[in-house]
Amino acid sequence: TPGNSPRETNLRAALEATRAYLELLGRPLNTDLLQESLKTLPSPPHRFQIFARKGEVVFIDDSIATRTPSVAAALEAAPAPIAWILGGEDKGADLEALRPLLSRVRVVLAIGRDGPKMAEALGGGVEVVVLPQTDGRAALRQAVAEALKRLERGSVLLAPLAASFDQFRNYQDRAQAFREAVYALGGEPWIPSSS
Repeated sequence: TPGNSPRETNLRAALEATRAYLELLGRPLNTDLLQESLKTLPSPPHRFQIFARKGEVVFIDDSIATRTPSVAAALEAAPAPIAWILGGEDKGADLEALRPLLSRVRVVLAIGRDGPKMAEALGGGVEVVVLPQTDGRAALRQAVAEALKRLERGSVLLAPLAASFDQFRNYQDRAQAFREAVYALGGEPWIPSSS
């Protein structure tokens, strides 16, 4: 059964893989010990990381999400309504699979070389804001500002469905620029117990 977030789904899959491996070895699995240790396992960077909040809006860094299945998982798990930051260099994404999830999206913020084309290809039914800045940092700062104008609650999700090389060195650079924009516009570090 899928978890409530991509992280929970991955942890559940790791648990089942560990269980199967130990069965092959004829060893018992101490699920209590394993569950406790998984609580402190850090999330891999830039993979559906909730890192900041402003009021009732959370900011999610999923800069690594450049393929349809990972973006679909992020759109399913992010708190709605979602301001979705989309774009970069299109890798031939299957947009059809994402259309049913657009009901969770308040606005698509299209950045980068192919973001506007990709947003248009998603079809109608959701507001699209094209951010034509060629400087990626400026585009992300404007995307965060536009998202905050439209959301009182929900999430701002960087799940670009595209490569970063048109505006950034790599996906980590894009993620860092997103985080800097969020903090510059008043985001505060997210503490899980405060949510």
